[in-house]
Amino acid sequence: DTVCGHYSDQLHPAFGLHPSSPRWRSASTIAIRNIPQRTTYGELINFIHRLGVIESGWSLNLPQAASASKHNFGFAYLTVDKPDCLIRCVEALWQQRIPTRDSCKTLKLMPGSPYKARPQR
Repeated sequence: DTVCGHYSDQLHPAFGLHPSSPRWRSASTIAIRNIPQRTTYGELINFIHRLGVIESGWSLNLPQAASASKHNFGFAYLTVDKPDCLIRCVEALWQQRIPTRDSCKTLKLMPGSPYKARPQR
């Protein structure tokens, strides 16, 4: 529901959870939806690299069909080691489209698993 054009809890039906939401502070994974089906893992990795907000400590999971087409399922999980880096990623991905694909859909972002600090080695 909306109040004066603002979505409750900053959740937008097309874009997902707004980067300023406090819910991002407890997440370690970004669930990214609306990825064009033919987008490859390499395209997505290059797109994320070009954002310039992650230096190290991240992983990407882009589930793909086992068939010969190797199409993805339209979603991916980006896991980041540091909460502040995750928030910068969400800000950079907000309302973006995959530039190598002709799609009118913007990426939809939602938090994944709760953030748990990894033990120092």
